[in-house]
Amino acid sequence: MTTTPPRPANPPELRLLPPAASGTLLALSIELQRVRGCLLENISGVYRLAGWLAIPRLGERHLADQVAGICRQLGNRLGRKLWDDDAHAPLLRSAFPMRHPPIEQLAVTLSARPYLQVWIVGLTGSNSLEAARIGVDSSAAQLSGVTVLGVDSRAESLSQTLVEARPDVLVLAGGYDLPEATPPVQVLTTLAAGALARMPRRARPAVIYAGSQPAAAQAEATLRTVEGLNVATVPNILPTPERPRPALLGQALDEHYWRLCRRLDGFALLEEWATSPARMTTVEANFVRLVRTWRTLHALPSLCGLYCGERWVHVWSVANHPVPAVVYAEPDPAQTVLPGWPAPQLLSGPWPDRTPLPDEVRWWDRSGLAPVVAALGPVAPGAMYSALSHDLLLHLG
Repeated sequence: MTTTPPRPANPPELRLLPPAASGTLLALSIELQRVRGCLLENISGVYRLAGWLAIPRLGERHLADQVAGICRQLGNRLGRKLWDDDAHAPLLRSAFPMRHPPIEQLAVTLSARPYLQVWIVGLTGSNSLEAARIGVDSSAAQLSGVTVLGVDSRAESLSQTLVEARPDVLVLAGGYDLPEATPPVQVLTTLAAGALARMPRRARPAVIYAGSQPAAAQAEATLRTVEGLNVATVPNILPTPERPRPALLGQALDEHYWRLCRRLDGFALLEEWATSPARMTTVEANFVRLVRTWRTLHALPSLCGLYCGERWVHVWSVANHPVPAVVYAEPDPAQTVLPGWPAPQLLSGPWPDRTPLPDEVRWWDRSGLAPVVAALGPVAPGAMYSALSHDLLLHLG
């Protein structure tokens, strides 16, 4: 029989963190279908979740309007002012601080666009193609379809396929890091360039080349013959049969998603209002950071977490590995343990009433607000830990 070590009430690692703020903390999350807000207050030296609210997102309206809506409604619920109508901004400064205490720290999370749709074009139906699939699954992207290079492949046919599928990103994969991989890769990129050139300019997806590195320079030059094409190159996701590196593609896809988020109306205002020195990121990325931080604070050699959002995000953080493993998957309570992974110990989000909670879960945040509050970690780590421990992550023993 195994026993679970008790959770320390105040991990010693917290002594190494910067001191917490002393005033009001507000964490906001603007997502595809909703906007969420969490207000933290210092009560006798201990930060608690004073209130939270989730409201439907106001369509494609300016991001500042989304923030104004959640601040006003959350403030009305709590009987306090969180939005400055005169400045048209969150109440970060107050002329009457005793009557209307200002927000000392504001953290913003943004997952306001649909998941990227990705189409993969590969040399063969296995090897690099499978590594590319895994890379897509490690990011905020969904696989729309796959094309494998064949003797009868034609640019016209691929172009029509892409016009109908309307992917956001086209991934080109194939070839080991060997000189002999260059000719077939060049055939592949020539096919892709021809297909993209036939598409209306506004319908063309961005392109990520993730194939053989000896062929990379020539492949990129071929792709750039298509005027205005957005092309990025990442290290080969399968340089040798024994050395897959799919996470490199996942990181590139997440970076592209974030570049698209930056184009949303009002993004610059959110950056101006956010007080954290760390850059804004997605709610899923905040959950990854939460799992890594929680493992460190509780001195665990390994911690697997599961975020139950629109898609499920599996995260596995291991000591001495700075980058956790991440896999996105469709919601499935019967598949909480991924092949080769441990069972999740930290769970954030609602769980089906008729499905037993996995036995290994030690901490459960029913509301799914933990990654929103985790955005406050860079500016108020002690406050973040206190609110998570007391109000969100229920310790199941």
